[in-house]
Amino acid sequence: MMAAANDAVPGSSDQEETLRRIEGYLNAYPGLRSRVSRLLLLALHSSGHVRIEDVYRQAQRAEEWSLPSDPNRPSSRLWGAEEREVLALLAIKLAAEHLSPTEVDEIVWSAHRRDEAQSLEALARAPDIPLELLADKVNQFAALQADDEPPLGTPDEAEGTRVALIRRFISDRLDYIAVAKRFLRVRDMGPILDRALTTERGQGRVGGKAAGMILAWAIQQAAEDGEEAHLPDTAYVLTDVHEEFTSINGLGHLEHHKYKPIQEVRDEFTAIREIFRNGEFPERVVDHMRAELVRWGEVPLIVRSSSLLEDNYGSAFSGIYQSLFVRNRGPLESRLDELLGAIAEIYAAVFSADAVQYRRRHNLLDYDELMGVMIQAVVGSQYGRYFLPTFAGVAFSRNDYRWSSRINREDGLMRLVLGLGTHAVDRVGDFPRMVALAQPTLRPETTPDAIQETSQKKVDVIDSDGMGFERVPVGPVLEAMRDTGIGDLVSVRHPDGTLAQPVGTRVTAPVSDLCVTFDGLLGRKTFPKRIQAVLRRLEAAYGCPVDLEFAVDQDKLYLLQCRPLGTIDSTQRVRVPAGIPRPDRIFSARCDLNSGYLRGIEYVVLIDPRDYKKIETVDLRRELAHCVGRINDALADRVFMLMGPGRWGSQDIQLGVQVTYADICNANVLVEIAREHDGYTPEPSFGTHFFQDLVENRILYLPLYPDDLRVEYREEFFEQGPNALEVISPRDAHLSDLVRVIAVNEVRPGRRLDLALDGDSQFGLCYFA
Repeated sequence: MMAAANDAVPGSSDQEETLRRIEGYLNAYPGLRSRVSRLLLLALHSSGHVRIEDVYRQAQRAEEWSLPSDPNRPSSRLWGAEEREVLALLAIKLAAEHLSPTEVDEIVWSAHRRDEAQSLEALARAPDIPLELLADKVNQFAALQADDEPPLGTPDEAEGTRVALIRRFISDRLDYIAVAKRFLRVRDMGPILDRALTTERGQGRVGGKAAGMILAWAIQQAAEDGEEAHLPDTAYVLTDVHEEFTSINGLGHLEHHKYKPIQEVRDEFTAIREIFRNGEFPERVVDHMRAELVRWGEVPLIVRSSSLLEDNYGSAFSGIYQSLFVRNRGPLESRLDELLGAIAEIYAAVFSADAVQYRRRHNLLDYDELMGVMIQAVVGSQYGRYFLPTFAGVAFSRNDYRWSSRINREDGLMRLVLGLGTHAVDRVGDFPRMVALAQPTLRPETTPDAIQETSQKKVDVIDSDGMGFERVPVGPVLEAMRDTGIGDLVSVRHPDGTLAQPVGTRVTAPVSDLCVTFDGLLGRKTFPKRIQAVLRRLEAAYGCPVDLEFAVDQDKLYLLQCRPLGTIDSTQRVRVPAGIPRPDRIFSARCDLNSGYLRGIEYVVLIDPRDYKKIETVDLRRELAHCVGRINDALADRVFMLMGPGRWGSQDIQLGVQVTYADICNANVLVEIAREHDGYTPEPSFGTHFFQDLVENRILYLPLYPDDLRVEYREEFFEQGPNALEVISPRDAHLSDLVRVIAVNEVRPGRRLDLALDGDSQFGLCYFA
């Protein structure tokens, strides 16, 4: 703190020490002479020791000193070099008389930091400065900063430097910068730059997914009451590597691929992917990759996309690009080839039908999409042959899956799984634990039988003795984890069919009697409250709802991904009309509904679950998915409803048609039909990547249970009238026994088919208006 005006004047010994320090600093940093003298004057003026105008009068000839009287004239003439030197000497003399050595230390050190900050900002803004030089400068500056000091000299200087660095190698999106500049500190950026793999030019960025992950961590670190969160051990392959890879392999002509008809994009992608996998990387990048592998050792890795467009406001690209697990075992050069092949495959995904169609739907097709890549050590521990985190999941700051009136939308939702988090976000035909964060013990299921039926049956792991990433039965995994304590993760099934939480963390019951419930973890409510606090902090910073992917291992919380969340319009109030005659009621639904209304459905596309179940070959089921994609293309400008078995896009082809985003993105409504005699209960769609894509595209979604006695399902509507499949997609006419395309105007000429979904009353009706 500066001395107050009435403080005692420093003694002669202090004055001598102050003068000695000032002269020592100016000899060490001659470039700071004018800045230090100005700061000394400002400090003297602020503490009331002198008035600046009096010092200026002394430095200039008195007759030439005057305060401005005419606002349209300059205040005074420019100072000459001699007068500036006189002013500096006066400032030094007065500082020695009135300021302590400690106060001078603070002033000079502040000037030094400001000079370093301005130099760093200039480097960040310079277009041709290699990233290694910038990284050295960032680390050099971070060494000047103590943990308890403000980030830089003044708020405006701090903000300018942070913005320049963020724009240089993280993101140039203004909406991102507006948030990130408040939380990312200069010293946070050094470790990122140290692990950046880039070309000699060093002009790339980390990409959207990496940017979101880094920002979520910084926001959590900035919270005074926030619990510690971690980032995985990560190397960042910047977007300029993708650019150079394209150049040295002569792949620039593929930039026009995205403008082709979508069926051509589908047909050509397999060949494009193989071309990329056999491409050459810049030698410099290969050397850096090899060094990273040596540093990591033989630990499982995951290679994750991080395109410039990913995880942005309004374009999350949920599940559009891949994440590839790399086993990373064996000789170094074999591991290197495997890693480079995975990166190349992610580069190729820019030309996939899903990515192209997504960019078309979001008016991003003309954007020059470049791909960053994150290479991360998989979060987890080794349990026998299996490597996995204790648990993982995805959490949402808003809950659009409310199975009880006690659940509030603003309290958030979590999908929790044992093992790798892919099991929580992919459509795998298995069940996560659905957790309402404010009511963590309140389940959608109400009976022990229902809880067991909807408990997790398989676990995503890295199998060290197998092929790497595997989806394995839960029993062997629980057995392998038993010695570390699994009491918080499971319940024990008793002979009478009831479930009970085990006493303590050590469980002795056979795994055949165990059921993954997370009841111990959720019963204490500590972890749900922790995740809810993180989500609220992130939503407040982003200014919109968010979703967060995470993993927990050895009680450490790792943040894996964060992005703005596409949400359903909760303000929309839909009333289902009353008095619709029975012949005009096509079907109704009574559970898991969000509000929405669609007027004038022109086509209904139906794959009946009973017909799908009879299909004997995987090839025919895959052909059915391709057929749906072609119908989706043909009806791109029409209003149509897509109805099919089980779970659209399921990775288990037995449970649903294995479509991807590009095959269904033009639909206006997606209906998932579950028949009682199919022998399974579909897992909840809410919270999967697939579901988030539906929300972003404003595609209405509803599950339909025709055998539920509370609902209507007018079978004859779907059976009457001609099948328009041959007209819509002539190539698929041979599939007319499996796929029905109903032209509504041909079935009911002059009538309009509407769909009304009331999320508040959990009632929906498709009807002729």
